[in-house]
Amino acid sequence: MGIKENSKIHIEEVINAEQCAAKRNSTNLEIIHKYKEDLDKELEKVVLEEFTFYQEVCQYIRNIKIPSFMKPYNKIRVRDDKFDDADIDAPKFYLYAYIDKNTWSNIRNGRKQLSKESALKLVIALQLSEEQANQLLRKVSMVLNNIDYRDQIVIALLKAHCYDPDEASMVLEWYSKNGKVKFENIYEL
Repeated sequence: MGIKENSKIHIEEVINAEQCAAKRNSTNLEIIHKYKEDLDKELEKVVLEEFTFYQEVCQYIRNIKIPSFMKPYNKIRVRDDKFDDADIDAPKFYLYAYIDKNTWSNIRNGRKQLSKESALKLVIALQLSEEQANQLLRKVSMVLNNIDYRDQIVIALLKAHCYDPDEASMVLEWYSKNGKVKFENIYEL
């Protein structure tokens, strides 16, 4: 949403609040309360946009219902560090996604640039839509490229809701050998 659109929305809200105040004889406190609610919602959107790549990955992991990568409630340890991932069974997830421990550690700590192959494995395992995948990948300066044949197949997998890495691997393997363009299967590297 652009700045001009936000300004228009703000002006409309002011007009609406004034009209409501006039009709209901609202007090200034009620109007301020309404603005505070609206501002809190807008600030929450801004804060959500400020997540790091790893924090967004964790949010998507929490949204996965089957299989679950959440620790049982009694196994969660409260830690005093910069990561908000104590509820996630990270080894279970990165093994499921076919990402090695070193790569996961680099993702977590934001140390090294993520390989395109690991990024593609992530978007499949995280069960993302094409739009969500591109939004997440932009955080690490990548996108799904409609010109790249392998990316086209990954996009098709996402659209077909083929999120199981084993199934995705079989599909990619078949296309890597029989498709119109040869490529490396991301799960065979």
